[in-house]
Amino acid sequence: MSDYTDVDIQRALNSITSKYRRHPELVCVEYTHSSRFICRFSDLRVLKGAIHDTVELRSTRLGTVSFVDIEFVEGPTISTMIGNVHLDPPLETRVPLFLDGEMGGDQCRNANNMDYYGTITAYVRSIGYSAHNSSCQQDCSADNALVCCNHVIGRDDAGRPGEVIWTPFRSDTAHLSCVLPLRCSDIDLAMATATDMTGIQRWTVRQIGLLADNRIPNIGEAIQKYGVRTGYTTGSVWSKTNINAGGHYFNGVYATTVGFGCPGDSGSAVVSNNGANSLLGVLSWVDTMPCANAPRGYFYSLTDHPAFDDLSSSKSNTVAIEQGA
Repeated sequence: MSDYTDVDIQRALNSITSKYRRHPELVCVEYTHSSRFICRFSDLRVLKGAIHDTVELRSTRLGTVSFVDIEFVEGPTISTMIGNVHLDPPLETRVPLFLDGEMGGDQCRNANNMDYYGTITAYVRSIGYSAHNSSCQQDCSADNALVCCNHVIGRDDAGRPGEVIWTPFRSDTAHLSCVLPLRCSDIDLAMATATDMTGIQRWTVRQIGLLADNRIPNIGEAIQKYGVRTGYTTGSVWSKTNINAGGHYFNGVYATTVGFGCPGDSGSAVVSNNGANSLLGVLSWVDTMPCANAPRGYFYSLTDHPAFDDLSSSKSNTVAIEQGA
């Protein structure tokens, strides 16, 4: 067991983020698998000269306080992992459509924006998500639900209930039910109600199979996913991080090792790769670079957790999923 709880690490990440987020060039603050704090900027020149800083890291378990060096690095920005059908062709345009039914891992698009696509996380019997933090007070729910990212089927907050969700299997697979606003700080989520569940496999992901529980990831653990752009890939959880994706800050998300996904894989279920098939989260963002350069991906956990942007409060975000496999 680590000396530090998830909340201990999140407090330190928030402290660093709060100090440096006045610079729009701040990309992310992360705590890595090797217990390092790294602060990444798209341009380090904004910090004007030599940089040295530490962060206070308190251990709830041990009752100790230490001051840990922060590493400052320069690197790419982070953007959503949505795919452009013309620039990032989805996998099934190059192979026949699958014959074993519809499930997580399939392509989806909002019919009002057919030039862009992502990957279905999973179909579930029902899902409810309540976000209650300093940025957002919002409840979302849907039955017979197709789960994916806001920026894919919710059109970056522009989507409205009833909008048609397209898949390669049928032009009106689902209708948008709820979009969790991007200001909600921790996740990028939308859900749609399936028109007809015939032929759809709930709580199942292509080439991975039936999912088990839904839990918080562990830094360093092995992961797998199936995405529309890059298919089946494996990797590990690289870090816990706060990210700046296009001006929206998302706290308490997780980074993958490089080469795990590319634009078009957004929405892919991130699943444990230890034989248990636990759902660990939803792949949503990526380092802004060509897919050939093996970018690092970022995903959020779809679990109950405290309000990561305000750990001093009693506010929390909660999820209830009826799998219905």
